[in-house]
Amino acid sequence: AVLHIGEIRMNYLAQNIRYLRMEAGLSQADIAEMVCASAGCVSNWERGKNEPDLYTLIWFAKYYKRTLDELILTPLKERTDG
Repeated sequence: AVLHIGEIRMNYLAQNIRYLRMEAGLSQADIAEMVCASAGCVSNWERGKNEPDLYTLIWFAKYYKRTLDELILTPLKERTDG
């Protein structure tokens, strides 16, 4: 089977970075300071207004000990709720 790029959507990224931040007890300002961004930028990522660059995505994955696939393609909150 061929996977087409249009089939991969970052539909869980926003909710996952918000969920993981809150689970860690961190504020948007805390994350912003760690990734050298503004709190407004983090807010936009969490609301799905825009997405972090590749290096920031890698930072999130390493910081939260998750794979990029998990961050982007898996509803993490649902996996822990049920």
